Amino acid sequence: MIAKGITGIVCLTAAFIAILALFGDIINASESARTDPATDSGLICTTGAAETSCQLTLTDEHQYAYTDQMTVLEISPGTQDRTAESTIDPVGRVTVTVASLATSTPYTFDVTYAVLAAGVSEGMGNMLGFMPVLLPMVLIASVLLGVAAMLGIFRSKKG
Repeated sequence: MIAKGITGIVCLTAAFIAILALFGDIINASESARTDPATDSGLICTTGAAETSCQLTLTDEHQYAYTDQMTVLEISPGTQDRTAESTIDPVGRVTVTVASLATSTPYTFDVTYAVLAAGVSEGMGNMLGFMPVLLPMVLIASVLLGVAAMLGIFRSKKG
């Protein structure tokens, strides 16, 4: 019985290490199947006399409620990466606010972001987004059930 318990612990440890080692690859594979890159070029906005930010409207919905997987590049009047100064409205995910701009100035931006991949429905996209969490849970549950079966936990006791 002790040998089976040690074998079970070794199996659980090996499964946990394998999941940790593969977690980054699981996330990358899921996201590359779920999203495609898109670029909106020449988005124009002008700051007001007392405003240091302006809003851009994307053509398609960004797949994240934050600016990860997004690049906001100022094309004019200067050229610089404005991603750090940008936020996206988490509700509609099509409105990007760029801050830390000069007042009363017209700006042009190029925005690269992640859109739902062609041929992937919204429901499938949500499932693929949840896959990196679901897959490790299923693997751990499978190993736990296998170890429990090996230890005889599910055997009925005969009187």
